[in-house]
Amino acid sequence: MKAQITSDATARLDELVAAGKLTQERADTMLQKLTENLDQILNASKDA
Repeated sequence: MKAQITSDATARLDELVAAGKLTQERADTMLQKLTENLDQILNASKDA
């Protein structure tokens, strides 16, 4: 599940960078924050 979420996010961020709507630096930061917090996000959604 985590791999799929990360893969989907990476693909979407790559699209935004290619379209000029996001810098690569910002995309990298967003992906890093997602991967750092993914366990917490998934655990929170299970508890809801």
